[in-house]
Amino acid sequence: MTNVMSRIDPPTLSILQNTAVLAVSQDPVGSAATRRWRYYVDDVDEYHKGEIQMYSGPLSGGDQLLLFLNSGTKDREMNASLVDIFWDQGASGTAKQIQQSWDIYDLWANRMSDEQAAAIINGTAAPPFNMTAMGGARHVYAQVPLPASSELMGLKVGTVQAGGTVTAQVPAHGVAMLRLRAQSKKDEL
Repeated sequence: MTNVMSRIDPPTLSILQNTAVLAVSQDPVGSAATRRWRYYVDDVDEYHKGEIQMYSGPLSGGDQLLLFLNSGTKDREMNASLVDIFWDQGASGTAKQIQQSWDIYDLWANRMSDEQAAAIINGTAAPPFNMTAMGGARHVYAQVPLPASSELMGLKVGTVQAGGTVTAQVPAHGVAMLRLRAQSKKDEL
């Protein structure tokens, strides 16, 4: 039987070993993100389709997932208001979450490089994050909320103030995957 690692390429391993994305996949809430909006854009591909979409959904510990999908052929800045993001918790701006400030974490920011993934595949390096040493995936991902580690949360890239808007640069045919964590009251003092 052939070793799976010998059949995987570095970009794929880099994606599959992204623990911040895996934390969302293994989140105890187990809720799917819901599309909040969809707009067509002028830059189209060979299939004459170009659109942008935004998805959001709850995560354990009160965190929120935010996804921007850009299927256009140009990189673009995308944004969503807290009203859009928390629509299910209170339509038309009535959600209590809109009155909070949120830290923004980029779940793709700490993804291992293709060079590091190649070294792991070649057996010359170990994976950078040892889930077993932390008690195993079941233990780590069951913590609510997750510890604010860059391995599990991604890289903190900013804050959105109460009533504000989250903005992200999204590559052509790409996605921005963000995790929002409410700032505690004592952090705001």
